[in-house]
Amino acid sequence: MKRRLAAVAIWLAAVLGQTTPAYAQGYGYGPGMMGGYGWGGGWGFGMIGMLLWWVLIILGIVLLAKWLYRGAPRGGQASGNRAMEILRERYARGEIDKQEFEERKRDLSA
Repeated sequence: MKRRLAAVAIWLAAVLGQTTPAYAQGYGYGPGMMGGYGWGGGWGFGMIGMLLWWVLIILGIVLLAKWLYRGAPRGGQASGNRAMEILRERYARGEIDKQEFEERKRDLSA
């Protein structure tokens, strides 16, 4: 779904970015310096294309940040693993007995 949405947004930006017709690009065509596509004809579509361009850039940054964040360990998982390590270390040092170790292990896994 996200890929399809991104593809549609890129396609729209490409289509709306090409608002000036080919004949207006050549020399001697149309009235005035900009071939009649200055403030009157094509300005609004150019602004929409630029807006879509910035939306795509911001969307790309957000998706990149989400992708990078997804690889980071979650807070709950990391703290749960660390708690089990501490519990095992305390049991290995003899600070707690087997019964207390089993109780706390059960509490941490729940």
